[in-house]
Amino acid sequence: MRLIKKLLLAGSLVAILGSCKKETVKPANVISYKVDGIVKTFNPDASYFADNSLLISGGGGASPEISLYIYTNTKVENFYFQRRGDNAIGSYQPGGFVSDSGKLVISSFDGKRISGTFEFRGRNSHGSKNITEGQFTTEVINFTRDIVLPPEIDPSTDN
Repeated sequence: MRLIKKLLLAGSLVAILGSCKKETVKPANVISYKVDGIVKTFNPDASYFADNSLLISGGGGASPEISLYIYTNTKVENFYFQRRGDNAIGSYQPGGFVSDSGKLVISSFDGKRISGTFEFRGRNSHGSKNITEGQFTTEVINFTRDIVLPPEIDPSTDN
């Protein structure tokens, strides 16, 4: 009798577990950072262009509050915000603060989704703002359309 109860219990458990559907959870599109010690979080947009540049922006209102622009071969790599020889630009609104130092790290980019971290100091003619603890994950809108990129440039071939 005990054996029958154990078999029924085991069979019930297998039936219950087998009936559960596995759901694929898609990571949320989010960009967050701190400015003046205040955490800001938005739903970002990311646009990849035919010249291999990428623009990530987010914020409320008519213009983005934060924008990150990589204008060289976008891939999993470190990009630096600096006055001379920079390969990325960060900006913060209101006030038109533009990066003059800092770093943008792309940790994942497959041509469809991008993730990374950032921090920079933005300056305008009146002062500066420190953008810290920045992170983002978002889908990428590919504006390359029907252009076929060579493997050394195509982000979907990077591992």
